[in-house]
Amino acid sequence: MSSADLTDESAAVAEDVFAFFVGVARSGTTLLRAMVDSHPDITIPPESWFVTELAACRRGYETPHGFDIERFATDVLAHERFARWGISDDDLRAAVRDASPCDYPSAIRSVFSHWAIRQGKQRYGDKTPGYLAELALIAALFPEARIVHLIRDGRDVALSYSDELGVPVVNAIRLWRSRVRAGREAGRALGDARYREIRYEDLVADPDTTLRAVCSFIGLRFSDRMLRHWEHAAQMLAGMPDRHHHRLVECPPTVGLRDWRAQMPPHVARACGLLAGDLLDELGYEPGPSGFSLRSQVLVGKVHFERGVRLARLAVAEHAGARPLAGAAPDAAPASSASPSDPPWPDPLQRSLLRVAFLERDAAVDEWRMLRAGLVLDDLWDAETHRLLPMVYRRLAEMGVEDPELPRLKGLHRHAWYQNQLNLSRLGPFLTRLEGAGIPTMVIKGVPLALRYYGDLGTRPMNDVDVLVPTERMDDALQLLDGDGWRSHRDGRQPSNPLTARFSLISEHSRIVTAPDGFYVDLHWHLREQFVVPGQETTSSDDFWAAAEPIDVAGVPTCTPCATDLLLHAIVHGLVSQQDARARWAADAMVVLGHPNAVDWERLIQQAERRRLVLIVRAALHYLVENLRAPLPLGVLARLDRVPSTRDDERAFERALFRDDYGPRLHGLFDLGPVWAWRRAHLGTARAMLDTPAFLRDTWQLPRTRDVPVEAARHLAERLSRRRPHASAGSVTPS
Repeated sequence: MSSADLTDESAAVAEDVFAFFVGVARSGTTLLRAMVDSHPDITIPPESWFVTELAACRRGYETPHGFDIERFATDVLAHERFARWGISDDDLRAAVRDASPCDYPSAIRSVFSHWAIRQGKQRYGDKTPGYLAELALIAALFPEARIVHLIRDGRDVALSYSDELGVPVVNAIRLWRSRVRAGREAGRALGDARYREIRYEDLVADPDTTLRAVCSFIGLRFSDRMLRHWEHAAQMLAGMPDRHHHRLVECPPTVGLRDWRAQMPPHVARACGLLAGDLLDELGYEPGPSGFSLRSQVLVGKVHFERGVRLARLAVAEHAGARPLAGAAPDAAPASSASPSDPPWPDPLQRSLLRVAFLERDAAVDEWRMLRAGLVLDDLWDAETHRLLPMVYRRLAEMGVEDPELPRLKGLHRHAWYQNQLNLSRLGPFLTRLEGAGIPTMVIKGVPLALRYYGDLGTRPMNDVDVLVPTERMDDALQLLDGDGWRSHRDGRQPSNPLTARFSLISEHSRIVTAPDGFYVDLHWHLREQFVVPGQETTSSDDFWAAAEPIDVAGVPTCTPCATDLLLHAIVHGLVSQQDARARWAADAMVVLGHPNAVDWERLIQQAERRRLVLIVRAALHYLVENLRAPLPLGVLARLDRVPSTRDDERAFERALFRDDYGPRLHGLFDLGPVWAWRRAHLGTARAMLDTPAFLRDTWQLPRTRDVPVEAARHLAERLSRRRPHASAGSVTPS
């Protein structure tokens, strides 16, 4: 069916009720989606998320000259979740253009209409659990919206959270209470005509009666096909990255799959009652065990303490002038469904440039043409975006694309080639000096990527060069370079420190060293702090050295990490560096993936597990597959999805992705920084807490542990008396 054919009926589709199915995650919303999607007249696409997120950009779409269709379509296509809908760029743009929307809500309707007609159905709805927190906005955008709120016993939800996502039961029940109560309050404000609650337990025990009530509420005739949802559930779930979390949707409804009465220890059930008993009673759910339990009180106290810590951190951050956590400015176009703890994905422009560089020829040419319509090179001031342009030039030249800006892009490519040649010519003697002193060297990051994987020195700009030496030889290397007149790299307005100053094996990974003539090298003793295993600070890089491969740099033999380790390092360094490498990591990862036989996926998964990096690697690979069509072998993502993670892993993941302008310092009273969070993931909370004094002693490079309290007080006083500095939008970290 052509795009034109598909849009002929869009006006009729948009006139119906827009049904939104919401609920706390793990409440059965995917089962409800499968049942409703089985109806012959209505379809529910994959979770959208972009409806409320792009609403922040509404003023940018609704211009005095009319609705900006191209900008709207570009932002929808750039959204991470829309990639799962399987609609091509051309089809979406044609559908929105044919609908001629006059405002943002009508543009959203045209997107859902296009999905419905592609499925051969007359109506559409939405199932995005997170919209439970956005009911007022949904109702304001769509007067025809009707909200169906699916509620499940919070104790069963908490069990599901714990089993599937590794979230402690008591934390999950508190989250359930907060979100359900907020959703109910927002729903009551809309009135009975627009908001309806149904129970998961009723849906499973008596689907016929419950679904008839749902159909009546959204103005849909009932169909018996809704009672046989499992017949097409596999097709609906195909392509979902978290499909294994919803495997039971492919079976008929079964009562008691989760039963807190049988599966939850009594003291945990009592704790759930203490945390959410008021809402459970209000909803008519069976009360839990009664009576006093010390273990229950401890669990509840832990939840309240952790919440108090978070509130205290926010208060300290607010006092210190920390940046708000609310996300982008109103008119900013998000590249994905971003939240404060989301990885820093490439922005929409960077994503388009990456797609030009890595998609297949026809798709890459189409992407360039769409991008080129609004691209003005003179307006590009972001250094990270500039880094992609030489690579884009090379791809355009290979594809034979003609463009008046090609000579300028070629100039950027030649400049990068020249600078890299200069860097390599200076790197050769540096490597020779260290190797001559018996200090092994390994070139990492930009140099091996440019020489071995990009295949063209001009396509991978480098601000500096990075060299790893064995951890136990770092002192020797610094002593040698200090004798040759090298100094620690500092701002030219500040005095340089001698290289022999102490360095931390825990909270640092490299030191930039500068020659008397200004050439500088980022000298590493770790690949990065996140690669360090607690208790193995001097040996954590040994397996990287054992798997290293030989490489020649400017006539000097040295070594480089194997392709698997280069890929892992590119991902972790890029995401943890945040804005400064938000696009570079994706390009580096894609060029390595372009050599499929070079990557040992078993090694990658094992390294990620050992170093507690699974969440970062999984998020990055999902992004590359969904946005750049990365050629991953079947089963890799599924294996990563099955690797269990703890709440400490999640905290480390979130903390590593939170911008830190102070470096490894005591961040307020309760936050010891991303490196400590990673140690906590390895050691567990109890051991990490016991390790804190030694950790701070090493981080602050103090001679004695007993000096830690005084230094902590000094840092906290400094934190509270100064406003947090804001990083420059154009700042760049080395290579």
